[in-house]
Amino acid sequence: MILNVEIDKETKERTTECEKNFACLNDKNHTICKVERCVHDDVIFIKCLDTKHCAYKMSFGFSMWMCTCPVRKEFFKKYKI
Repeated sequence: MILNVEIDKETKERTTECEKNFACLNDKNHTICKVERCVHDDVIFIKCLDTKHCAYKMSFGFSMWMCTCPVRKEFFKKYKI
């Protein structure tokens, strides 16, 4: 969980496919995926620590993952986390 962060209300409203009920914001035991690379401050490549399905995790090639989650993107843009 990331503590003491603020996510815009509009960002949360755009995150309509979150199957984890915003665990990244509400669950102190939740671990978010690590950003390995960011392209043009918009496309983020992640190392996912959770093997569960996520509607925002997309395969990119054979061994890379992209994250399209609006909340995760805002975490990275604002806090470089």
